[in-house]
Amino acid sequence: MKRPYEADTSHSEAAATTADVAAGKLVAQIFSKDGLTVDDVAIGGRPRSPYTGTMGNHSTAFVVQVGAIRRAIIGKQAGDAAGAIGQLVAQVRELPGYGLITNLPEEQRNKLRDTEERIVERCADVGQVGLLDLQEMIRDFLQFRELIPLTVINVKAVAQSDSGKGNAEGEHHETLRRSEGNSEPTPSDNLKRAIIGLLDVKALAYILTAMTGDLEEILPGSAGIRPEDLKLMIVQQHILSIRMDNPNALGKAWPGAVATPEKLPEIIIRAIDPTIDEQREKILKACRKRLADWDRRTGPGFYEERKSSAYRNELVAQIEQNGGTPPSAPTGLGRREVRKPERFRETQEQPTARPATKRPGHCNNPPVESAPMRAKEQVEGRRRQRLTTQVRIDTSGRIVGFDSSGRSPSPFPGAIGMGAHTTAWIVYIDLVRTTIISKTAGEAFTALQKIASAADQLEMLFRRHINSDKEDLAAIAWRQFAGHGSRLAEISQKQPPESRHQMEGIVLQEAINSLLTFFNYLPGATLQSGNINGASEGRKRSMLKVHESGEALLPKKLLQRSLLGLLDLREVQERKQRLALMDRHRWAVAQAYPRCWQDSGVKEKNASELLRMSPEPKEDETYPPLKKRRTMGNAPPSSPV
Repeated sequence: MKRPYEADTSHSEAAATTADVAAGKLVAQIFSKDGLTVDDVAIGGRPRSPYTGTMGNHSTAFVVQVGAIRRAIIGKQAGDAAGAIGQLVAQVRELPGYGLITNLPEEQRNKLRDTEERIVERCADVGQVGLLDLQEMIRDFLQFRELIPLTVINVKAVAQSDSGKGNAEGEHHETLRRSEGNSEPTPSDNLKRAIIGLLDVKALAYILTAMTGDLEEILPGSAGIRPEDLKLMIVQQHILSIRMDNPNALGKAWPGAVATPEKLPEIIIRAIDPTIDEQREKILKACRKRLADWDRRTGPGFYEERKSSAYRNELVAQIEQNGGTPPSAPTGLGRREVRKPERFRETQEQPTARPATKRPGHCNNPPVESAPMRAKEQVEGRRRQRLTTQVRIDTSGRIVGFDSSGRSPSPFPGAIGMGAHTTAWIVYIDLVRTTIISKTAGEAFTALQKIASAADQLEMLFRRHINSDKEDLAAIAWRQFAGHGSRLAEISQKQPPESRHQMEGIVLQEAINSLLTFFNYLPGATLQSGNINGASEGRKRSMLKVHESGEALLPKKLLQRSLLGLLDLREVQERKQRLALMDRHRWAVAQAYPRCWQDSGVKEKNASELLRMSPEPKEDETYPPLKKRRTMGNAPPSSPV
């Protein structure tokens, strides 16, 4: 059994992939004034998905799981908080999905058991748990909870258009939180809407309308269980999850039903059945349309083949399974059409949508919203995600791990979105990581001070960001960062080594948050722009990390294009400003990826020369492909004929 921080690479940077970067690594940060008590906790990113190529859809919103953690540990000291997490594990073992663990694929089952054992092992010695250890326990618990059957539904297996979509769960959760804290009276109807709104009814509908052979792919561990029974189990699990986060919410919403818990699932099921029936009708309509289109294309010499086609049989089976009556098979020769039959996803009127399904026989996809609407939702999500930092320190006091998720508040108050970075945000994250790894907290802070001073001295040709009181936002962040230095010095002088390292780590995390905010507020670092899309930054960065770690040595040209490709000057036209931003960028990447910078052959080139070498800010098709596990999501589609 691995002890904390001993050769545990489950969250290590070396194990990170491009997908990890895109999805956002799970990060837990505890805030504490005295270094002993949990004053607050922030969770960034998401646990690793049980599926390949998709994060999946939570049956009960992820914010409920985070809320349960916050409720359990805030206000407690580390040992008591660790015991509270142990109690949460005991409650998870009462969930209906926990009883299905033996049905899981072996890999997922082993990951779940390993994570559970790590939590139990730490709970067995709560007296030795510090706040940094507690952060690891939080991550392990959320990963454990993620892998419990019935928690995450693989909607992408049948309907890519609805995969990973939220349902304004933040607003629903806030309604329950206010009611739980008695901060304001909440009508029972509002509570009912919030509780049901935290259940992904549409994802549940895909389980109920799935073909029998697809059910295990959509919901691992469900083999041999009727869809209606799965619906009941998911609703029961939702109720128990809500109780872990907001114990009084159900009683306030349905006062008479809580005394008889067996009736509450029935009440909720009756409330969600109309939505499920609506989704079922959409699927039936789509299947009938595809089947009629298939039969219409029957041509001379082909009609017998089409009548017995596996594609047609799959459509017929899906219609019958969902209570519909399929049209009869063609009985004569129809008009010949040369055009090959198209998949359902190719005939929908969705000009800006991505392909919506993976198999021709699946008709589970409703029309997809337009790209601008998706972009707006992504912007709002980014704006709400809190900047979260987590460091890991070994028993000798050396930093062995660092992760960060989210962004600091936007430097553009009142604007939609966070703005667009010139130098990619991940460069600053890697800059901090490269600077602090293998150092003590005090050494790391001193090194970061030098980094911040160097950044502040670079030429600035953009207006500074100021708040409503006309204060420089970057200067405020700098003062906050510097203030953590005195806290670290005080801890170093007054605390014994056995407790000092944990306290120093908590303070260093807050200092890094302030430093990253300082970087974000530097003039020109973030531009107010409608273009929020990166230029394949994750791909370029993953190549640099491979070279930096020594796993593979890349040619100079590729290193140059990767390093320079992490700078986006699409919104900057004035040459002097472009040169200033290039100077800052070359400084940042030299700190973040020193080996790549040294081997790229551009170390001695000035900003003007580097500008001429910079690639166009678009996806570079000449990049060699990264090795990627082949899945149904990236497999080439086969012909339905």
